Amino acid sequence: QKNIIREGDYFKLSFLRKGEEDNAKWLDYQYKTSWSFFGGHNLETEWVNSSRKNIVLTSPFAQRELVAIVEAANITDIGNSIKSVTVTMKKIHENGSITNDEVRIDRKKIIREGNNFKLLYGKKGDENLAKWRNYEYQITWSYFGGYTFQTKWIKAERMVIMLVPPLVQKTINIEADPETVAKYGIRAIHVKVYYLLGDKELTKRMTFKKDEPFKTLDILLPNNVDDFEYEINWKLKGNKRK
Repeated sequence: QKNIIREGDYFKLSFLRKGEEDNAKWLDYQYKTSWSFFGGHNLETEWVNSSRKNIVLTSPFAQRELVAIVEAANITDIGNSIKSVTVTMKKIHENGSITNDEVRIDRKKIIREGNNFKLLYGKKGDENLAKWRNYEYQITWSYFGGYTFQTKWIKAERMVIMLVPPLVQKTINIEADPETVAKYGIRAIHVKVYYLLGDKELTKRMTFKKDEPFKTLDILLPNNVDDFEYEINWKLKGNKRK
């Protein structure tokens, strides 16, 4: 039996005990809500299991908006060394349901929409406002050349997700001394650069012709790492090598 009584800004609902011997189980109940909106739109929620004394009625259209932003210092890397970055959001609600949202960011999307990308989740049985703000996200960085870096799931509550790439493009300046090239009759210079991405060793090669005194080579390294190794081979007159 149910009785609903209005008390100020609250509605009091009661039910009678009928033969229940277990006090803990007697407090368990189910409820669902039906919403009627102007314009003739109606929405009914699923049944929710509960044992709480208070039921907080929150509009099913209540949403929280998260914003993903690429750090300004690295925004030009999108479309240059970075093919795309994908942000995946996961929200586990109090009633056990899960909301997922995802946004993929590339150079065209930045030009079209600016550096402001939204992710959304609503309320699904969430009565604790502080817990409702908690969510998780994961970032996947896709670089040109086929290298992919994915973070672990990160717990957060802030509205803004700052996207800072784990790897950045760093430029190596390589210069050949024209006098040395002419003195020893150097016809070409072959440069090989070795560098690490995680536990994987990568290689890049570059060749100088005798009339090219200066060149640059771009490699990917973590923000706080500048280490690499290199090897130089000289091609002399008569196809001699050194």
